[in-house]
This record gives sequence, structure tokens and C-alpha cells, in this order.
Amino acid sequence: MQLDNHIHMAYSGLTADGRILANKARIECQSYRLNYDDSPPVEYVSKFIAETKQKYTQKGGVRPFGISCLVAGFDVSGKPHLYYTDPSGSFSEWKAQSCGRNSKQVCEFLEKHYKEGLSN
Repeated sequence: MQLDNHIHMAYSGLTADGRILANKARIECQSYRLNYDDSPPVEYVSKFIAETKQKYTQKGGVRPFGISCLVAGFDVSGKPHLYYTDPSGSFSEWKAQSCGRNSKQVCEFLEKHYKEGLSN
């Protein structure tokens, strides 16, 4: 799903939760543009998504978001960034990552075959 001109999100889990979180992230991207007159950094959007998930994990009366997300995009200099957020609300930056069914096998494949400079 496209969140901003330069940021996309892929998720695994409950589809409805993914759409709701994507809409919240889109609104936050628009708000960032209005406040700062600049495009939001990928880290900022990833942190917003992780914080939103974490708030719903601790808040009474609502259920937590049941999705894992990969947020990818480019910064102003054109450098790619990839962030992984899990349902608990933590986020981390990766060079290569997967989420969802069989993600463990995919991550093992990426560890074996990833070579520095593939993203350049």
C-alpha cells in the first residue's frame, strides 16, 4: 500500500487492521507535509506505525492490531530504507527482511544470498 509518494507498506495479518493502520499513516504523512512543508522520513512513518500499534496493545477496551508491517521508502538523497514493525509495537531497520507465513525460511534465504551493494 502506498502511504506517501516515496513510502510503501506491506503487511501480514488481519487485512482490516492493515487498511486501518495504512489510513492512519497516510493522514500522518499529510499532517507532516502541512506542518513541515517537506516529505516525511521513512523512519518517522515507521515509528508512528509502531507507536500506534503499541498504544492499542496497552489500551483497555480495544484489541491490539494483528499485523506485522514492512515499511519501505527512500530518503531525500535517494538511499533506500526498510523497517519492520511487529504487533507489539517495536520497530527496527533492516537491509532485507520478510514478514508473514514462512518468513523464517525467507529470512534464512536472504541471510545466505544477500550481498552488499544490491540496493545501489
